[in-house]
Amino acid sequence: MNSPEEFAELRVVVADDDPIVLESTGGALRAMGVEAIELANDGREVVDLVADHGEHIDMLLLDILMPDMDGLEVLFELSRRRFGGRIGFITSATDPLRDSAELYAKHSGLRYAGTLEKPVLAKELGKMILS
Repeated sequence: MNSPEEFAELRVVVADDDPIVLESTGGALRAMGVEAIELANDGREVVDLVADHGEHIDMLLLDILMPDMDGLEVLFELSRRRFGGRIGFITSATDPLRDSAELYAKHSGLRYAGTLEKPVLAKELGKMILS
């Protein structure tokens, strides 16, 4: 695992409607040394965070299946807003939906970092963030 210094200056947003996933992923990030972590319960919160602080967000970890505004809708909005941070998926979504989100992220000008399956493993999370 990489040293905490490599993660300390990153600002990461984690978006998932499951509070257990939010807390466990946030805890893994804190253990790696990430200090600036925002947790969002749905896609609308992500869009609001990007509207307010998008230029300062280094990495967005996004669930694809969320109520109110799902991950695919979030991607459309982030693309429209020209979000410059990296985007990784944390999901248990079925293959067709995941494939659609990955394809859109790769071909819409967004900086796609990869996909992690739930439950998220800290080692894989660290690799994604530093890739």
